[in-house]
Amino acid sequence: MPINPLAQRKGFRVVISDLERCSASIQDALTGLVENGYNYYAIVHDSDIDTKTLAPKRTHLHIVLTRFKRVQAKKVIADMCDLFQTNDSNVQVMDCPDIPSAVQYLTHKRDPNKYQYDFNKIMTNQRKEQLTAIYEQDLSVYILTTEGLIEAVQSSNNRYDLIKRIGIGNYQAYRQTINDLIDFLGVDY
Repeated sequence: MPINPLAQRKGFRVVISDLERCSASIQDALTGLVENGYNYYAIVHDSDIDTKTLAPKRTHLHIVLTRFKRVQAKKVIADMCDLFQTNDSNVQVMDCPDIPSAVQYLTHKRDPNKYQYDFNKIMTNQRKEQLTAIYEQDLSVYILTTEGLIEAVQSSNNRYDLIKRIGIGNYQAYRQTINDLIDFLGVDY
């Protein structure tokens, strides 16, 4: 469902519905996203099937956008139209409260009835390790206790390993506590 244009968020899901209606190249547009302060995870969907008609869907682009600071959805829409050189009827912007789930959707990882896109086709301006950590995230509910967090910090080799152990959601939620624990425990990573 499209988002209220005045809503302010740090994360958005975007679909460019028909790449043939864009004048800009995907790579130029993605470069423009970074220049405009966005981080992105994106993939071209060229093998989707309409479940009602069983006809192939138009080639489209899914993008998961994040920003350090909140931005209004209407600015995201305007930026997408400008960068992809298309009109707003070709751009769908939705809320993205759960980045790992949205990134996994790029390949249909959790939906085996849909075409399974190759993980290596995901384009991003983030480090490959970060993409992998988010993509491999176990999205099942995981309650993190104080003892569990201390044990995870002590037994991890680095932050990437820690994220794999506790999940990106827990890492984001407890980032300051984790930093304090690393300092307090004298962990070197």
